[in-house]
Amino acid sequence: MIDWLLAPALAAVQTTSAPTVTPHVEPIEVVEVGCGALEADEIARLLALELDDVVPQMRSGPPLRIELTCEAPLLAIAIVDPITDKRMARDVPLPLEEPGRERVIALAIAQLFEASWLELLLPTPPPEQTVTREPSPPPAAIEAARSSAAAVVRRPSRSLALLVAGTIHGRALERAPTLAGGGELDVRPWFGAAALVVRLGFDAAQFRRDLGTIRGWLLTLGLGVAGRVRISPRWHLAGAAVISGGLGRLRGVASRPDVPTGAITAPTGQLAVDLGPQLRLGTTVLALEAEIGGTLRAPEGLVADGEPVSLGGLWAGAALRVGFEWSPARRRP
Repeated sequence: MIDWLLAPALAAVQTTSAPTVTPHVEPIEVVEVGCGALEADEIARLLALELDDVVPQMRSGPPLRIELTCEAPLLAIAIVDPITDKRMARDVPLPLEEPGRERVIALAIAQLFEASWLELLLPTPPPEQTVTREPSPPPAAIEAARSSAAAVVRRPSRSLALLVAGTIHGRALERAPTLAGGGELDVRPWFGAAALVVRLGFDAAQFRRDLGTIRGWLLTLGLGVAGRVRISPRWHLAGAAVISGGLGRLRGVASRPDVPTGAITAPTGQLAVDLGPQLRLGTTVLALEAEIGGTLRAPEGLVADGEPVSLGGLWAGAALRVGFEWSPARRRP
């Protein structure tokens, strides 16, 4: 009798306490055709990192499907978006079979996908009578597109440049002009149109006198800022200002054994400003810049048969810079 009375209650408890199991749906699905050793799962993982502002909107629906078809020398990318019901396609050069090509492909897919989502922010044209108007995208999709667009606009492009320069300077222009040659090494992390500059510089000169020569050099290490203005897709007008500290040295070399010689070394400081056109060809950078500046506390040598010599004072010259600039892969927080 008791078992008969408790049976309905036990059935109700078992019914309500049973957990509901929701099958896991991957937000991104990548399939490839004819791509050899290409790792589709790795592309899906990297793409999820690039699109983590948008992918959470898809977890309750069908996955974003990516179709890759490799037909050298092209890679055909097709994206089927389950939210906007759009199909996007693009052909890009097929990356070489080397480490990192999955990341290159994931970045190309992310750019194509984000460009499609930015179109959601455009006004919808009025429907024609003979054309059936497509359903409006979900509000969550529009909000995700707006957030993605705002983040892209606010985020300055970042890159890292390494430049080597050959320089020629006219030094001590205000009292005893002399020609000096040398070089500079710049490391420039760019944030949009502005950059920090870390510069290592070296100048050397030789002063000839009747009793011999004086050889001098100047080594500097400085920190500054740089900027550039885009003139065309390949040309920029770039400039920089750098304050440096360093060390200068003068050493006498006699032409006769009876002439006494000596050497002097002293700390120094320098301000340099440069400006000129810059050409970018892919990752290669070429620049020809005019330079002006001033050097303080440089060592000065006294010569018995002539005027004092120094690498200090006002100077002007030119620098030919050659180097590379890399844009690291963008990762979302």
